[in-house]
Amino acid sequence: RFALLAALRVLVSQRLLPGTKVLPVGSFAWGVDTLGSDLDVVLVAPGGGEVEPEALYLLADIFVSSAAASAPDSAWAPPPVPQLLQSATAVLRGRGSGYPVLTIRAVVDGEPLSADVCCAGQLGSIRDAVLFRHMIAQAPELATGLRLLKRWLRARAIPTSCEGGYPQVFWMRLAARTFQQARSARASGNTSCGGDVAGSIQVAHEAIQASAHGASEEEAQWGRSLGGCDTGRAESEELICRRLRSFCKSWSVSLPAWGDVLNLTGEDPVPALKRLAMGVYGATTLLCLMELRYMAKEGEPEMQPLSTHQHMCPAAPGFWAAFLIPTRSEAEGAARPA
Repeated sequence: RFALLAALRVLVSQRLLPGTKVLPVGSFAWGVDTLGSDLDVVLVAPGGGEVEPEALYLLADIFVSSAAASAPDSAWAPPPVPQLLQSATAVLRGRGSGYPVLTIRAVVDGEPLSADVCCAGQLGSIRDAVLFRHMIAQAPELATGLRLLKRWLRARAIPTSCEGGYPQVFWMRLAARTFQQARSARASGNTSCGGDVAGSIQVAHEAIQASAHGASEEEAQWGRSLGGCDTGRAESEELICRRLRSFCKSWSVSLPAWGDVLNLTGEDPVPALKRLAMGVYGATTLLCLMELRYMAKEGEPEMQPLSTHQHMCPAAPGFWAAFLIPTRSEAEGAARPA
């Protein structure tokens, strides 16, 4: 991803206005990227403003020109693109919408890798990158927990935002906020430093509900106490796994809905944070709650992957669905509808 980011920066410096920056966002920028994670970047104009969508149109045309130049009997000269991108392909989505996304697919060290390039409406993503990097610098164990959560969500084929589900930042913010509440509770002596997050989930849920009406003094106290519980070493992945299962169990009852502000401790509850759950239908939420219950089960050495969701809701308006979820009776050992 570092090599692909460097190649994109060279390409932008060659073809766009001097001083245009390519800033990484998403899990790579946060430091919690996992195997299979894509690279997300935002173009920033000289001086810090947003880049016009036409910039992505220009970049997309470069890859079209490269394909034409490589065709037999072509009089085109290949554009001066970095070597890593010479065989890459690109797809532009959302042309004319004002918020286009250019997806570039390349092969890096023999492995396929894609990058999503945006140019407008992404200042929140840049803020998230700075915020999460700061949090992880204070609590390195948080990065391990977020990576593990990302692997679990991918293994269980939890619907992404493109599939009508919650965006990745929703899960990351929910986990990070719960972590903050648990750590603050341990620091204040409400529970031991070796405990799990179950005792603080209700506090976190109440704080999310209360933040819709503005940050409270209690939340400010939590922010000042963050980092007050010093274990003297990074938490083991086993302990983090146990806490993550407790997180999944507690949030398997209900999830924050539209209007609930998922701001972190010490962060201003900006209106955009109220819209993270917007557009997720109730049936999809029920699916996520069911999978959270599965991920909360103890005794699973590894999260069992799913190739696809046979019961996944299509991302279409006006869709109604009912689910028959098979459960297994411990006494009879037979499956029966829930």
